[in-house]
Amino acid sequence: MPNALRRALGAAALALCAACAGALTGAAPARAAELIMFEEPGCVWCERWNEEVGDAYPLTEEGRRAPLLRRDIHDGPPEGVALTMRPGFTPTFVLVEEGAEIGRIEGYPGEDFFWPMLNALLNRLPAPQTEAQTGARAGAQTGAQTGTAARAATPGAAPADG
Repeated sequence: MPNALRRALGAAALALCAACAGALTGAAPARAAELIMFEEPGCVWCERWNEEVGDAYPLTEEGRRAPLLRRDIHDGPPEGVALTMRPGFTPTFVLVEEGAEIGRIEGYPGEDFFWPMLNALLNRLPAPQTEAQTGARAGAQTGAQTGTAARAATPGAAPADG
């Protein structure tokens, strides 16, 4: 058996074991933030977004924080995603995290307005964590730090909007 095939089979087996372990412990897989773009064929504003923003989006900090998922408006949301209401126009950009809608941008106002509007939505998400912050939080969970020390180790952290 070729080495590449062995590695691929090994990786698949590990992924299956991890999925089974999560199912046995009752842990649901975490769904990261996503930006769902509801569009339809022939939408000129969708095409304009594609020309002005589309290629650059995955290369931006915003695109890394909330990867784009394209959906036909007539197909509705992906399975496991709860929207506050069904999109009525194209394009509609819906920011979701863990399957819940955080907010939306209806229509495309041009790139000069799109980025600030998207950043306003992204600011509603918890701040992204660095590896050092994640390690500080793990230490707090094992008793190595108190909750106050863990919060102090998170510069710029602000309370979430209620």
